[in-house]
Amino acid sequence: MRRFSILAILSIFFLMATFSLSFAQAKPEPKIQPKSPAGPTVPPGPRVAIPDDPRMQEFSASPTISIQGGRVTFRWRVEPGPGGSPIDRIRLTFGAIEIHSSSSASGEHLFYLNPPIVSGEPRSYQFVLTATNQIGRSVIRTADVRVMSIEEVFRGLRIHLEAKPREFRSRQAIEFEVYFTIPHVGGGHVEMPFDVPVDIIILKQGSRIAGRAMGIRLPSGGFGPPVAQGGRYKIKDTGFTGSQDEYVVEIEYRGRNKQQHFRIVPLVFSIY
Repeated sequence: MRRFSILAILSIFFLMATFSLSFAQAKPEPKIQPKSPAGPTVPPGPRVAIPDDPRMQEFSASPTISIQGGRVTFRWRVEPGPGGSPIDRIRLTFGAIEIHSSSSASGEHLFYLNPPIVSGEPRSYQFVLTATNQIGRSVIRTADVRVMSIEEVFRGLRIHLEAKPREFRSRQAIEFEVYFTIPHVGGGHVEMPFDVPVDIIILKQGSRIAGRAMGIRLPSGGFGPPVAQGGRYKIKDTGFTGSQDEYVVEIEYRGRNKQQHFRIVPLVFSIY
């Protein structure tokens, strides 16, 4: 009986092994998809660098002609380059001297033309603006300012007088404007682009003092040097008597005197 059991168990194992082998042989092999032929190899193109230098849209000096001690305003506007790197620093310099430094991409700076930068003989001075972005790329622009001496200004200075109204009658109050022109490099004269630091401006008619340009009232009761408004000095004559004596404008600066005569034409009365 025991022998029969052993034979039965071995028979069962034999049958199971035979069935597994048959199943394995009958299982279909997976289909392999044929590979498509490879296309032509395309070489990589050259790398294109995006420029990222700052763009200087404006850098100017106003006025471009002045005198020692005068004022000049520098204005600038800088924009990021195509790469978009923000502007990190603005430097305004004259030679090795730094005049102004900031991180503002646009702005202005008021500068007085005093020593040690402006001294000695009058000449042109070149100022440099350097704009740098956050990756260290920079752009540079320059602006020239011509500095004249007071002697040079007075030699070429012309005095002008305008009456408002241009035609007037006896006993009529007259508003006068005094302004100055200087020789232009290209010829002719141009209106003074800066204030002449005169000590006195007096308007006379014959022996009569018609008026004077006034400055700031001092604690002593007097007045300081005349103050220009838009480059022009205002004088009011309230005592015109109808006389045809010419008007005379007299200016004084540090002991230097200059005057200009203006005719009165008796149409009604006009200043020319």
